[in-house]
Amino acid sequence: MSQRNPPPTPRAVITEIRSHAQFRRLNRFAHVHWGETADPTDLRLNFFDTPSYAVSVFLGARRVSLLFVFIRNVSVGSGALRLAGIGGVVTHRQHRHAGHASRLLEATHAFLRGRVDLILLCTDVRRLGRFYGQVGYTALGKPYYYTDALGRERATWGGMIVQLRRTRPSAQALKPGYRLHVGRSNF
Repeated sequence: MSQRNPPPTPRAVITEIRSHAQFRRLNRFAHVHWGETADPTDLRLNFFDTPSYAVSVFLGARRVSLLFVFIRNVSVGSGALRLAGIGGVVTHRQHRHAGHASRLLEATHAFLRGRVDLILLCTDVRRLGRFYGQVGYTALGKPYYYTDALGRERATWGGMIVQLRRTRPSAQALKPGYRLHVGRSNF
């Protein structure tokens, strides 16, 4: 009687991104598995920053899920908000609906706890808000702003948040009337 090897245990890996070339290599995974092609002009104008970290879930040696983390210090009133922007969340098509994205986000939250005040996730809230709500996110409920590659201020409603640390700047940034500007490039 032959014994089957048990399936590999998923494991999260956090990688510091040290160059734009490293980011481009990692980002190929996202482009292959998103399923829909983003407009290249939109990417160049609105998503041009190099992330600080990549968080991946692996099964054995195979990457099955990935996201990017952008760490920023954002001025809020007379204080500073330590913000983590999350973007590019994607799971390999053959491994969806198996809990890998949830595991990915939980590992990201654990890594960021104590490092940032607020996590801002760039997403389609109408389409994916319910899923992200299951792992602790709530809709920002207002637009957030960023500066595009041409220096123009842009607004987007695609924000969901997790507040990791309640600080005066984070409380002010979340007030309905406050214009939260996250800096150059969206997530």
